Amino acid sequence: MKRIVVIAAAVGVMSLMACGDDDGGGGSCESICFAAQDLNCTSISDCNEFCDVAQALAAKASCGAEYDAYHSCAQNTPTCNIDAQCNSAENAFFSCTVPWCYANQTDPDCIAGSNL
Repeated sequence: MKRIVVIAAAVGVMSLMACGDDDGGGGSCESICFAAQDLNCTSISDCNEFCDVAQALAAKASCGAEYDAYHSCAQNTPTCNIDAQCNSAENAFFSCTVPWCYANQTDPDCIAGSNL
């Protein structure tokens, strides 16, 4: 159970802990993450790994619709407001992926997610 909590927390950083000033404006998971890094408003240290894991888990757990909804929200929301404005989409993505990781605890992406 502890691993699931850690996975949920790791995937939860997708919220980017927004805190700077920008206009939003789309982009890939990586570009959104890099923008948050530039604004010093994320704890994600490796955007490429984080996005690869999130996208892999979305595919493996059949959570593509939830990931797409969250990513679309993040693309259309100023970085500094993603956490507040995309919370319901973020929660739906987590609610979808966490049970899959609980059932597949040795999956490399679940393990990587727990270490992000």
